[in-house]
Amino acid sequence: MNEGEKLAQQLENLNAQTQMLAMEKQRFEFEIEQMKHALEHLEKTNGKAFKAVGAFLLEAKPEDLKKEIKEKLEKFEERIKTLEKQEQRINSKKEEIQKKLKEMTS
Repeated sequence: MNEGEKLAQQLENLNAQTQMLAMEKQRFEFEIEQMKHALEHLEKTNGKAFKAVGAFLLEAKPEDLKKEIKEKLEKFEERIKTLEKQEQRINSKKEEIQKKLKEMTS
């Protein structure tokens, strides 16, 4: 395998990584939206609240659920920031490889 083929293979791998990161980021963004909706409902609730645990719905204090959801939200938002940093690193590496490939073909 020559240098150009190696670079092309690296570029292909980086593209696959970018795609996986984008899907993971999208999944976290969906979860965040769901958590925000749950928080909105909890804000309006002045009575009972329930939490899904496996196949069961257990009664829980709305304040405890709010705290739990907010903590999870923070973790997911941090995870998205980490994914975005990874995307940036991969994109700059892709640009380097594309530049090298262009120089090789010129």
